[in-house]
Amino acid sequence: MLRHLPNELWLHIAELLQSPEHINSLVRSNRRLYILLNPYLYRCDARYDGWALYWATDCGQYESVQKALAAGACSQHPAKLETHLFIAARNRYEDIVQLLLAADDRILQGSDLCTALSLAVQEKHSAVLKRLLAVNGIKPNLQGSDGRTALSWAAQKGHTDALKLLLAVNGINPNSQDSDRKTALWHAARKGREAIVKLLLDTATIEPDCPDYSGWTPLIHAVFNRHEAVVEFLLAAGVDLEIRILDEETPLFLAVMLKAEKIVQLLLDNGANPNSQDIDGWTPLTLARRKGHEGLVKLLHSASKITSNSVEV
Repeated sequence: MLRHLPNELWLHIAELLQSPEHINSLVRSNRRLYILLNPYLYRCDARYDGWALYWATDCGQYESVQKALAAGACSQHPAKLETHLFIAARNRYEDIVQLLLAADDRILQGSDLCTALSLAVQEKHSAVLKRLLAVNGIKPNLQGSDGRTALSWAAQKGHTDALKLLLAVNGINPNSQDSDRKTALWHAARKGREAIVKLLLDTATIEPDCPDYSGWTPLIHAVFNRHEAVVEFLLAAGVDLEIRILDEETPLFLAVMLKAEKIVQLLLDNGANPNSQDIDGWTPLTLARRKGHEGLVKLLHSASKITSNSVEV
């Protein structure tokens, strides 16, 4: 008998049920009710909590995502710890990423897009990254809660393809600093990412001497971590050789301290001052003698005349 009820009555029954779970049970009872009530189920779910969109996004159900969005589901549902765009990017659902971006322009301005961009970079989801960057009005310099951008993550992780994609976006800022004032070049130099460092240094607007919160520049980190090739790239870019850290020590002083003979030679060949003094009046030669680094003593002696008033121990 129930099978012969008119459609209008079934719709009224569905309205009385209110709960999406109860309506879903009714929808699944037979094919006729599925066809009749499924659109209403999506509309009800959109008003209630939006779980249909969340489920469809997580499972990669493109058509269901379309239906949920068409029914008015919010693509930025505040009740979910993981946003729909984040889930789609994490799971490499390129088409769903595109659907979500087209459905809500607010994503282009918010942390949701920033998170998705950074996630696509960190997980090497190049296709998803291309989709995100292709959206009109994209803001590639969006920063997360720690101040980091997608470019910063690409530099740290050594993802060359992602870095190239980001650098090609109009308005990208290669010198963006995070909450600790670290730049993309800072991360690349510290990690010894040679290809990344070279790409960044080839960018016209790069500022290679940007210091972090502690005053350490990319060169200081490259020297400290003994990344010889990175040091060479930075020197070719004309970085400041006499930058001071801690107790007024220069990169040359730091290289001597670390017994990094090849880096000492690189710094001297590029004009580093062997007579610079730290806060105690010590020169790199003073330190080399103190530590018994005979090879470095010879290098520093041959590089320049040593001032007679420097402290010798």
